[in-house]
Amino acid sequence: MSGLEIAWRAYKLSLGGRPSAISDGFAGEQRFFFSWAQAWKGQMREEYLRQTLASTPHAPPEYRANGPVSNLRGFYEAFNVAPGDRLYRDATRRVSFW
Repeated sequence: MSGLEIAWRAYKLSLGGRPSAISDGFAGEQRFFFSWAQAWKGQMREEYLRQTLASTPHAPPEYRANGPVSNLRGFYEAFNVAPGDRLYRDATRRVSFW
């Protein structure tokens, strides 16, 4: 979570106050989060998922991708996430380290 938040802040600083470029119909902010999700994409057979859950301390990729973004205000702004959306988390329940 904190690594993603630091990366997000660095991305915003890199823009130097300028708006992000639109590419293929997506803003830079959206593409930032797309790249985060791509880092965690994958498929597991149910048997392997069970074995992994029983033998490692790490959450499955889906939760490692979706959990952190549901806490970042930038994600909500980039995709206009609103109550009722799958990844919406009430602002009072979002985690922030800074």
